[in-house]
Amino acid sequence: MKKSTLLILFSFLSAIGFSQETEAKYDEELAKSLNADEYGMKKYVFCLLKTGINTTASKEETKKIFEGHMENINKLAQKENWL
Repeated sequence: MKKSTLLILFSFLSAIGFSQETEAKYDEELAKSLNADEYGMKKYVFCLLKTGINTTASKEETKKIFEGHMENINKLAQKENWL
C-alpha cells in the first residue's frame, strides 16, 4: 500500500513538472509598465493583522493606532517605490 501511494505521488509530480512551459517569455514593455525588475518580477508584501487579547484599549484607541500603523506602512512603501 505504501509503495503504490509513493508511485502515484511520484507520477503526479512528474506530470506536473513536464506540463510546465520550458521557455520563458519575457515581455520587457509589460515589465516596465508594471514597475517590475530586470527579470520581470515585482515585489509584493502580504501581511495579516490579527487583534490580540489585550482589551485595555478602547475601540476608538485601537482604530487610531491601526490607522497610524497603516499610514506609516504606506509612507515606507512609497519611499521604497512599492506602490
